[in-house]
Amino acid sequence: MHTTNSVQKKKKRFRRASDVPNLERNWDSTGHAQSASSTDRASSSHAQSASSTDRASTGHAQSASSTDRASTGHAQSASSTDRASTGHAQSASSTDRASTGHAQSASSTDRASTGHAQSASSTDRASTGHAQSASSTDRASTGHAQSASSTDRASTGHAQSASSTDRASTGHAQSASSTDRASTGHAQSASSTDRASTGHAQSASSTDRASTGHAQSASSTDRASTGHAQSASSTDRASTGHAQSASSTDRASTGHAQSASSTDRASTGHAQSASSTDRASTGHAQSASSTDRASTGHAQSASSTDRASTGHAQSASSTDRASTGHAQSASSTDRASTGHAQSASSTDRASTGHAQSASSAE
Repeated sequence: MHTTNSVQKKKKRFRRASDVPNLERNWDSTGHAQSASSTDRASSSHAQSASSTDRASTGHAQSASSTDRASTGHAQSASSTDRASTGHAQSASSTDRASTGHAQSASSTDRASTGHAQSASSTDRASTGHAQSASSTDRASTGHAQSASSTDRASTGHAQSASSTDRASTGHAQSASSTDRASTGHAQSASSTDRASTGHAQSASSTDRASTGHAQSASSTDRASTGHAQSASSTDRASTGHAQSASSTDRASTGHAQSASSTDRASTGHAQSASSTDRASTGHAQSASSTDRASTGHAQSASSTDRASTGHAQSASSTDRASTGHAQSASSTDRASTGHAQSASSTDRASTGHAQSASSAE
């Protein structure tokens, strides 16, 4: 009898999905919902226009005016007060922005651990990743600093225009003319001699570029393990990450290839304009019209048929887009596990990450 009563109590607590209004449903584990006005949006990554109250663990919120936005990744225009662990905040004028990743225009005071700050003029920017225009003094561990003229830039990742002296472990330096650039990641225009372990070198004409990540315009001979090569016409480009305009033959494990027309591009990450045939495991393909694009991350304009595991697809009209991350304008039918969908009008959007404008039914 006790068992019967407990079963009846459980049945009373049960509600069908049709009993819950569409705007009041629990959007638990919805990745990157764009225009979602529900109340509970726990674990929603990269919500674009979300005005709900509780948005714990929302990644990449674009226009979010709620109060509690703990662990919100990539907030674009977020004016809330508590934004602890907000990743990639674009226009965020709040006070406490600890652990905010990729802040674009952030003028707050405390921005410890802010990743990819674009225009950040605050004082304390320790561990700021990918700072674009940052003129602060202390920028220790700043990742991807674009225009940074400070003195101490130890462990600065992806510095774009950095003329400082000590740039040890600087990731993705764009225009860096300093002497010591050991372990510099994503150097864009770097003419120094020693560039061992330089990540994402953009225009690098040096001789030794072993382990250079994201080389943009690199015409050197030895480019083993070069990550994110942009315009690289060399022969041996094994393990080159993020190749932008690479017309070489062997490009095994090239990450983020931008304009790559080669034949073998196994494991190429972030291919931008890639018209090759075999592009297995290509990450962040921008304009890729090839047939096989299994595991392509961040595809921008990809009209291929098979795009299983494509991350960050921007304008993707293909049919099968299982596990597509960061799809921007994706009108396909099956978009299971699509991360960062920007304008996605598909029907099935289970586990869609970073949906920007999603008007789907489910």
